[in-house]
Amino acid sequence: MIRLIVPEDKPVEKVDAWKPTIAFLERVSETEKIRVDSVILHSHPEGSIGCYDGEADFDEYSVSLCSGQDKETILHELAHLAVSDYHSRKWAAETMRLHSKYLSPRKALHADRVLAIEYRSARPLFAVKYGFAAPKERRGEASGRK
Repeated sequence: MIRLIVPEDKPVEKVDAWKPTIAFLERVSETEKIRVDSVILHSHPEGSIGCYDGEADFDEYSVSLCSGQDKETILHELAHLAVSDYHSRKWAAETMRLHSKYLSPRKALHADRVLAIEYRSARPLFAVKYGFAAPKERRGEASGRK
């Protein structure tokens, strides 16, 4: 069972809003046999400026979540734990595999497209999977590739 760690200052109604997200994370981690010992929900009284949506810790087998209540963020972080790697091609391949398995085809395409825009390691994988190159930036945004 995954231990949920919540800061004392996080209102109960905010924690309740995370229940579907945590249930999805538990289901995927169990199905995929990805070890997750804890999920840390952190909050920022002043907002989440400068904070990632999520973060995986390989040593602690934990996922920290701030604002990432979407399936894409959960799959992104679980892929890190599955391959014990950061934003490598191996991680990108696992993330795209999880997208295909747990998102609708339309949402998987969108998630893979965003992944390829934001992470160079995913660009060649995207082109092979879909037969065309991902755009280099999101519509109306300057490229922020990592």
